[in-house]
Amino acid sequence: MRIANNMMTGNLASHLSRVSARIARLQVEVASGISLQKPSDDPDGALRAAMLRSGLARTAMYEKTVNYAEAWLKSEDTALDTLQRLVREARAVGIAAANPRSPEERETYARQLDQLIDGVKQAANSTDGVHYLFSGFQTLTTPFTGAPAGIGYAGDAGVKAIEISEGMSLTVNHAGDVVFNMGGAADAALPDLFATLATMSARTRAGDSDGLQQSLAELDQHATRLVSVRAETGTRLQQVELASAHLAQTDLVLQDLLGSVESTDLTEAIVHLKEQQNVYQAASYVASSLMNGGLLYWLK
Repeated sequence: MRIANNMMTGNLASHLSRVSARIARLQVEVASGISLQKPSDDPDGALRAAMLRSGLARTAMYEKTVNYAEAWLKSEDTALDTLQRLVREARAVGIAAANPRSPEERETYARQLDQLIDGVKQAANSTDGVHYLFSGFQTLTTPFTGAPAGIGYAGDAGVKAIEISEGMSLTVNHAGDVVFNMGGAADAALPDLFATLATMSARTRAGDSDGLQQSLAELDQHATRLVSVRAETGTRLQQVELASAHLAQTDLVLQDLLGSVESTDLTEAIVHLKEQQNVYQAASYVASSLMNGGLLYWLK
């Protein structure tokens, strides 16, 4: 039974079209390294890939938050380190000034204390580059303003909690009213740090040795609180670093899983591509022979 010329030509053209499509797909796989080009290639795989990409997006969001928290806490730790150093220097000056001194010596020590008050004020107004660290929620407001003898607090008592992983939040700041005991926020029986230092300066000028001993005792209480605040900052920083390491590991796992779903086996893909190219070449030869009438001669 003879096969109609039109039918044979149509079947061959259809076959060439399918082989050509397979070759094109395999070429894209080899070039991109991705086997899952569209959902219809593997519906189940496409669903898994979508879920993995969603997980990667969440991880990236948390990584951004963790990086922000880490930068903030490191800035706060640096500011607290400076504050502790300045308080130690003020204590040393106060101890030296408590001994009997001439008016000129007392004035020298008092000026040193005034300079240290300015230093404390600068550290208290530290920023992360944009936002004030010790302003509570008022991060764009300069928290501490005024002359050494009357420095006030313009921030609030707000503390910021941010989510650093699924279901885990962390407070990243210390409000300035607590850090410096403004208005007795940390200890109602204790003057704020600026008031303690300003009183020390005044008592130094007056040669009030007994009063200086009281100021030194107050300064020790401020120093103890700063140690506690900085220790808390250090603990939070450790938590953030652990969260960062965990997120980095999670990201790697999700990327590997996504790769196993989407990535192509290059060796296998290249072998299949060569096979399809050979098929296409053979089919093209048949088509050429058919159109030239040679094959039809033998089939008649």
